[in-house]
Amino acid sequence: ATRPTFTVNGDMDGTATFTDNATVVVNGDFGTGENIDPNTPIASDSLARINIHNNGSLSVGGDMHGDLVVGGRLESVTADNIYDSTVVAGGRISTVNVSGTVSDSVFQAGLSSGNDGIFASDSDSADLFEGGTLESIISFTAGIVSNSIIAAGNGIDSFRANTSIDNSSVVS
Repeated sequence: ATRPTFTVNGDMDGTATFTDNATVVVNGDFGTGENIDPNTPIASDSLARINIHNNGSLSVGGDMHGDLVVGGRLESVTADNIYDSTVVAGGRISTVNVSGTVSDSVFQAGLSSGNDGIFASDSDSADLFEGGTLESIISFTAGIVSNSIIAAGNGIDSFRANTSIDNSSVVS
């Protein structure tokens, strides 16, 4: 079966959920990091979220300010910069390629949100297949990595910060 491709020819805010495999292409920015209503506080700067319940990939032509939750393998994530983002995959993460900066973000291989794509607040409310497994990150490349966590229980084959790494943890 061919994997469907979802393409946005500009910026993307809001939430998109795919119940199977998906390739997502955002030719602009993914998330703005801005709150539309200044009188309503938000928990984080992330206003955009993509849930892919099986295997997937994300290509962002600009900056990423959002969350990506993949139930299976995350084959690739590419962006100019990634800020204030959470990227988790129930399976391995094959490739992360950021030409600029990764800041205030978390990348975790082997963490699944289960069937509903939402992490439970405690083990009693977890749904089927929610939990963790030992998975790997094959390749992670960025210009600068700052205030971020890159983690995989089964190893990180290749990690490269082309310019610098500051106040970050790379755990494998």
